This record gives sequence, structure tokens and C-alpha cells, in this order.
Amino acid sequence: MHEFNPDTATWFTVYTLIDITQSSRRKDVSQKNWDMIINCLSMVCQPLGSHTPVKKKRKLTTFKFGSEYKSKIRNVWTWSFAVEQQGIITIEKLVEDLNGIPMSDRLEYVETKNPKIKNTYFSIREME
Repeated sequence: MHEFNPDTATWFTVYTLIDITQSSRRKDVSQKNWDMIINCLSMVCQPLGSHTPVKKKRKLTTFKFGSEYKSKIRNVWTWSFAVEQQGIITIEKLVEDLNGIPMSDRLEYVETKNPKIKNTYFSIREME
């Protein structure tokens, strides 16, 4: 049996202005958003070693969201996950696959491309 090794995995972090709070309540809007993100990722890879998303109110000047949000203070959800097979997914693939997926949120959908209204982006941390 193969076990997940977090030390050799490739780690990604999702940054979003969309409420993806994992509530475990099926009818909860944030749970539906969380499920949609997981389902989209799971079509390409199996996200491993993850924790629940973390929400913090932040000034957005240092984040890579769209220019419309730069001077605002908003809740930011961050969530990290790993994939064991290197190269199975890339930042570019995440941007393509998640852009435009509908959300039950006032932002209505994930926007990963438009430099003015980008509400979600990704980072990667390769392990040595």
C-alpha cells in the first residue's frame, strides 16, 4: 500500500475572495462552494494532505487579486493541498480549469484570468 509523503509532494495554495468555508452542512452556501472547488480539482488530481480553508480579514494590497480589489479590506480564504505525482497539475492548468466555475456567492463565479476582477489565484511550493 502506498502512503502519502508530504515531504516529497508538490504543494499548491489557493487564495480566494469567495467563501469556501468547509461547514459540513449540505445546504450551506459556503459548503457548496467548497465542494465545487474539490470536485473540479478531483477531475484532474487527488488533492492530498489538505486542511480546511482558513479565513482572515486582510488588506489586499499585497495579494495578487484583480486591480478592483487592491485598496480594499476583505475576507481572504486560503487553502493548501498537495499532489504526489509531479507535473500532474500546474498553475496554468488550475487557472484554466477553475476559471468561470459557478459559485453560490456574491462574486458568482471563479475568475482567475481577468486582471481587473481576478478573485482567485494560486501559488506553488516545490519540495527540494
